[in-house]
Amino acid sequence: MDFPVTFEKIFVMPDRTEILNHEEALLKLNRIAYEIVENNLEHKEIVLLGIHERGCDMAGHLKSRIQEISKLKVHLGVYASTNQNPAMSH
Repeated sequence: MDFPVTFEKIFVMPDRTEILNHEEALLKLNRIAYEIVENNLEHKEIVLLGIHERGCDMAGHLKSRIQEISKLKVHLGVYASTNQNPAMSH
């Protein structure tokens, strides 16, 4: 998966109403990144878990932004459920 992803991929769903425009999406994700950093000042590493599939794009963008604004080491994971095990994580 390539990062950063386009915000249109995250926030505009095909054949549906636009949730956030590009500028609004940038502002929201930037604020979320800052809040994650502010709430984890005592940590050196954090884990972001993206929900398969669009949540992984968002987590990847947040990882990139957090690493730009802080010294936090960010690990990225993917959560996906299966028919056999709804809570299975990859």
